[in-house]
Amino acid sequence: ETFDEPPKTGTTIVACVYDGGVVLGADTRVSTGIYVSNRASDKMTVLADSTVMCRSGSAADTEAVAKIVRYHVEQIGMERDSPLDVKTVAQISNQINYQNKSANHGAGLGAYMIIGGWDSNKGSQVYSCTAGGNMISTRWTTDGSGSTYIWGFMDDGFRENMTREECEAFVTAAITLAMSTDSSSGGCVRLNTVNAEGIHRKFVKPGELSPAYGELAMTARHGHVGASGGMVFKRDVCFKKRNRLKRSKYDTSYAVKSNAPPEMKQPSRKRYYLSLSLSSSLAPRKRAATVIGRGADHEHENENK
Repeated sequence: ETFDEPPKTGTTIVACVYDGGVVLGADTRVSTGIYVSNRASDKMTVLADSTVMCRSGSAADTEAVAKIVRYHVEQIGMERDSPLDVKTVAQISNQINYQNKSANHGAGLGAYMIIGGWDSNKGSQVYSCTAGGNMISTRWTTDGSGSTYIWGFMDDGFRENMTREECEAFVTAAITLAMSTDSSSGGCVRLNTVNAEGIHRKFVKPGELSPAYGELAMTARHGHVGASGGMVFKRDVCFKKRNRLKRSKYDTSYAVKSNAPPEMKQPSRKRYYLSLSLSSSLAPRKRAATVIGRGADHEHENENK
């Protein structure tokens, strides 16, 4: 039943105004129940030259709304022969939500959006558009499943007249904090900074995010002892066919890397390829294990009791 559910962007989206523009950010994880269907999704859609939408809720509903809004923005822009301001774009999105309250068998659209941007009339603007048709103008806002954990952090950390660098760092820290707590948020962090010069996109990899709640940084934890005392393997471990495990040089069954603490080091051992084959006979059941070392083959048969 879990895999029959439609994909939902159980997510964390954040928007914040700074002195001269707006920073919008989102994580990249898309989940279908407990299954992560996409680890590097882009949950932000460009609606106009200076307007960006952050999407949370049902992935299908939010993507459909974003496409419809962008179509209307382009059509109205051609008729007016001028780009639409941020508030008009937000109002179009809000009207689509409100006029489709009876969609999905009366449940309405599962589209919770944040629209932010910059225009010459009102400067930096952020609007929160809910599924029921509410549109609220605010200096900062957050939405999605991870927003529950960072409302206090953002309320305490927001400051007026921040610089672009300070605002980007603030939004990144808020999303990172939500990702460390909310299981439906994760992956990487995408940022869109909108100002008078246009839209500037930024992608923050997991290894570039600051650790939270006792986590270890991705770049520091591969191949050595973790905070709990367990070993964390390198990602380049690969598997051979027929259940034969080809171990990398970072595997702790041989030796711990030299940068590990002295008390955690283990004596080095020879590298082995281990393959297990089960005999087809049912009675008695036997399992033959073949261990292939460096230049020597040894076969052992153990009878299961």
